[in-house]
Amino acid sequence: MKLTSQYFSGAWQLWKSNIKESSIVIAIQFAAVIVAVILLAPGLAAMTAHPKFGMVYTVLMALAVVLTIGLLEYYIPVCFLAIRRGQSITKADMQVGYARALAVSVMMVWPTLISNILNQASNLEIGLGWKFCIALMAIGISVFAIVWVYAVATMLPLLASDHPDESVWQLTRRCSQLTEGHKWQLFVVDLEILIGPIMVLWVLLMICMFALVIPAALNGNAAALTSDSSEEMIRLMGSTFAERWGLFTGIGLLCLLVMLVLQFVFVPIQQFAHALFYEDLLAEEEGAVEDADAEVIETVNHTEEAEKPLSE
Repeated sequence: MKLTSQYFSGAWQLWKSNIKESSIVIAIQFAAVIVAVILLAPGLAAMTAHPKFGMVYTVLMALAVVLTIGLLEYYIPVCFLAIRRGQSITKADMQVGYARALAVSVMMVWPTLISNILNQASNLEIGLGWKFCIALMAIGISVFAIVWVYAVATMLPLLASDHPDESVWQLTRRCSQLTEGHKWQLFVVDLEILIGPIMVLWVLLMICMFALVIPAALNGNAAALTSDSSEEMIRLMGSTFAERWGLFTGIGLLCLLVMLVLQFVFVPIQQFAHALFYEDLLAEEEGAVEDADAEVIETVNHTEEAEKPLSE
């Protein structure tokens, strides 16, 4: 296995040499998310005026969005693995059926789904004891979900694309065997790649905070920052509608720009790093099998040599 820094540098070189292909894949993912938001918006807006219609529409659209995003959870890593191997992304294991791809995606994210359900359940009007139990289960499942990401979920779609005849359960067990002893290294690889976006988001948060605090201080309204009144908070953002619109437009464009940079740069780098890590795991597994076969052959040879004098 390589050093963790070598995966980042290798993924960076792959991204630079395959910007067009990786951008196409990310654009498809980004467009799917935008379409999902557009489809869900009317249902959420209609829930106040027409609750029943809004609820039914939102549930149906949410199911469609989950199916679409679930399929992308499988196909996006597979496409980047195809790019890494010099294959066409239009033929990136599309022979795998949608049902199988969705099954792989569900296997990847089921701990996260359960964790989200438990977090929502903790907001119900139930007894304090039940809330405490649900909170403990949510914490436990959340920790397990993080381990699951690096034990199974990250490598599962890549392994499924290379072994289309194996069942999802067989692939899950093999993923656990592949990543045995390498989960921490894979986590460090992700951390090295994502530390940049984390710092960028932190700086963006500081900029947004100062965008609200500094104008308020200049207007002599700094004391109102501690107020709970929504009217006071709105007044802090500007004295006129044009000032407030300009502030929100500027912040919105800044957030959109940062999101696009993170989406089209760091996500491909992370996917390429996972592909490189996966191929190293396969090489290590093949090396271990070859060593085991050589050891068996050597043992057989020693046994035959030991039996020769007896036969003579």
